[in-house]
Amino acid sequence: MHPFFCFLLRSLILLLPAVTLAQSPLTEFTVTAAVAGGQGAIGPASQKVAAGDDATFFVVADPGWRVTAVTADNCTPVDQGAGVWTAAAINADCQVLAEFVEQASAELRVCSEPMLPIPDGDLAGINDSIEIDADGEIVEVRVELVGTHTWVGDLVFTLIHPDQATGVVLIDRPGVPATTFGCDGENFDLLLSDDGLDGPVDAQCSEAPPALFGNPVPEQPLAEFSGLNLNGLWTLNAADVLPDFGGTLESWCLEATYLPPANYIVTPSAGSGGAIIPAIPQSVLEGQVVSFEVRPDEGFGIDQVGGSCGGSLVGEDYTTDPVVADCTVEASFAVLTYQVTAAVGTGEGIVAPSSQTVEHGASASVTITPELGWRIDDVRGDTCTPEESGPGEYQADSITQNCLITVDFDQISYVVTPSTQGGGGSIAPDDPQTVLEGQTASFTLVPSEDFVVDEVAGSCGGTLDGKLYTTDPVSADCEVLARFRFAPTFTVTPSVSGSGGAIEPASPQQVESGESISFGIFPEPGFEIDQVGGSCGGSLDETSYLTDPIIGDCSVTASFRALDDFLFDDRFESAP
Repeated sequence: MHPFFCFLLRSLILLLPAVTLAQSPLTEFTVTAAVAGGQGAIGPASQKVAAGDDATFFVVADPGWRVTAVTADNCTPVDQGAGVWTAAAINADCQVLAEFVEQASAELRVCSEPMLPIPDGDLAGINDSIEIDADGEIVEVRVELVGTHTWVGDLVFTLIHPDQATGVVLIDRPGVPATTFGCDGENFDLLLSDDGLDGPVDAQCSEAPPALFGNPVPEQPLAEFSGLNLNGLWTLNAADVLPDFGGTLESWCLEATYLPPANYIVTPSAGSGGAIIPAIPQSVLEGQVVSFEVRPDEGFGIDQVGGSCGGSLVGEDYTTDPVVADCTVEASFAVLTYQVTAAVGTGEGIVAPSSQTVEHGASASVTITPELGWRIDDVRGDTCTPEESGPGEYQADSITQNCLITVDFDQISYVVTPSTQGGGGSIAPDDPQTVLEGQTASFTLVPSEDFVVDEVAGSCGGTLDGKLYTTDPVSADCEVLARFRFAPTFTVTPSVSGSGGAIEPASPQQVESGESISFGIFPEPGFEIDQVGGSCGGSLDETSYLTDPIIGDCSVTASFRALDDFLFDDRFESAP
């Protein structure tokens, strides 16, 4: 099994409890993984995942191979980088398949001829660099060194990768520790490689120059660079660690076998309601990203952008994650929806519904019910235009954004218009009165001298109490019409002749011509009514005296007599 895969698998085992061991899941599914073709590994081979949870697995290609596709039947694997893939929201059993294709390698050789003296007895030595402009994963590195030196056992060569963190000692004082001072031979001309045919370099020491020669194995394995990116600035350090002997680095070459970045196909697609641009499959080098414009149609918005590439959406621009396999970008769209809210602005009433969700271009309807005594005054929208569609019904068409519908109510009122006809008096107030629905209005009738109220007519209806007229509850604009008639008044003067009782009212009374007036005749204790007379004429009914119709000033006089006198007269003065 691939060593890196073993490491990732161990890491996955640590992650899985959080994913697959949910406490007492109601439903769980099995996610299996297998290699469909090529050389590589995917794992774990099987895992239990609670419904709605994510499944995590690792996909690793063997050296010289690359991932070309990771597909599944009932879930969607997405590359998370570093060989980690996830399938989100598992809701069915799912089989994940990984496919690998062999990757063609390339060769590269770059040389430098610095002709740099190697400082004698200087541990820091000198550096020379080679810039390599070629991306790709290193498979093998070989180094050629050519130069002069009078005691090669003093030399140390180190090759440093562009990341500055990885270095390999190529030569470290050949002949040590076999001898204390190392090989005393001269010059070097050799090609170092891990599969060198001429044995370890530290064992070389030819008496005839060059002392270091052929194709030896370096002090440390060049395989340290395997898997790293070839691109960048490589540095060779040459040092002479002991004094008295010198030399020159004439030239050096870096040879590499590497895997150039693979080309992958990113396939975009879009559902109804929009487009993805570009819409055709894109070829991209391994590790690069691809950008797409996700463009909704009018009335639609972006629902989501998914697929197996992974990536991020900013506005309408979607950028994939670094591509490491053939993958897809899938855009879906949804009809835009808006919130239409309704509220009462002023007055009393109900508007419903208070909130509704409306699709782009659709209509929103509200029902408006005024409270008793109120009516609809104004219906308006901030970004839409509600129109009356029926009694108490309003509709706003072609909704394209959130809208607030506001309804104002005002109290229902009517105008009561007072007037007089034919003269003979006035009505107060005499100007039109505004009255709320169901309320009444009152008016005072003021006859002129020698006039009286004849009648009160009009459309309001109502009752007259003396000179105060009160309308019926008002339910429409209406009129109050007062008429007066000529009716001179005369003074009826009441009085009591003698003592023994009272007449009420006792003060002179004004009576319309032709009308009668009643007076109460009230004897004191021990008295009785003797007679009621005067110039008015009239009739007595027990203690109530009603005059004849009055045709001029006149009087009503009452007299009383004691009850004892009546008895005496009855017994002794009457005839037998």
